[in-house]
Amino acid sequence: MDLLKESSSLIEENIAIHLRQNSPNHEFTEMLEYAVLPAGKLFRPKLCLAKVADVWGPEKTLKELKNSQSSLSLTLSSLEIHHAYTLVHDDLPCMDDDDERRGRPSLHKKYGQWQAVLAGDALLHLSHTLLHKSDSSSKAHLTRIFNWALGAKGLILGQVYDLEGTINKDFPSLLRTHTLKTGRLIQTSICAGSILAKKNDYRTLLTNLKLGEALGICFQLLDDLSEGTEKLNAHEVEVNPFLKFPKLAFEELEDKLETIQRQTNDKNNPYLLNALDGYFKKMGKIIEEDLLKEDSLLIEYFGKHYEMKSFDLLVNNFLK
Repeated sequence: MDLLKESSSLIEENIAIHLRQNSPNHEFTEMLEYAVLPAGKLFRPKLCLAKVADVWGPEKTLKELKNSQSSLSLTLSSLEIHHAYTLVHDDLPCMDDDDERRGRPSLHKKYGQWQAVLAGDALLHLSHTLLHKSDSSSKAHLTRIFNWALGAKGLILGQVYDLEGTINKDFPSLLRTHTLKTGRLIQTSICAGSILAKKNDYRTLLTNLKLGEALGICFQLLDDLSEGTEKLNAHEVEVNPFLKFPKLAFEELEDKLETIQRQTNDKNNPYLLNALDGYFKKMGKIIEEDLLKEDSLLIEYFGKHYEMKSFDLLVNNFLK
């Protein structure tokens, strides 16, 4: 059974159900649905699902996923809806000022700025509402990790570092920004999976946090690298580490990929490995296809700054 592939439609169906159940009979609901659906890669809920499946097995996991009101389904929707809120706010003119999201107009371009602000607020609130509908045995642990990772000392602080310019101060500041802004929600997703599967011991928590931090930094660096396949806007040029700190960026990416390999190199987490393998293969394909072009934008943006063997290392040794 390809659980992760089969789960995509179920996760999206549950998100749609949860949005309908918690949205007003008003055109505002259309904006909330536009912000979340159709879902993207579902990377974060699938990380959570994989951690659960590695403990429960596919049959029980799928059964719980088919129940839209199970703690698993509610938590997966909470993670994706929280992610969607951050994207809605990131796209605003006062933040990253992006006119497009996933190949269509960003929410503020389609509906207006105040509508986007309030839609993001509503999605943020809904993510916590769904979390609190989980069963009591896991609710306290889930709430604790959400509050630690996603509030003013976590994800939001990462957004502050980005917008105030701290991200550009030096390379450690850039990594700290990515750890908070991108890594915290990925850490939350991995930890939530273990919590739901009733593996809440201290050693598991520390392992999950370390893996999630490495994944968060790696996820953002690969995203920055793959952006070289498209023309970058002014903000993207300003914050892209492969333009500002090319050697350090490649070394950090290689280090975090090796950390992820070490953390997942056993037979006890086949579904987590499957989730990561799918993501890394996709990113490797994007990078490799661009490198094969005569007018490769990756080479134009990054190749002159660092030896091309680094690209070969990433594509051939890590991303396949």
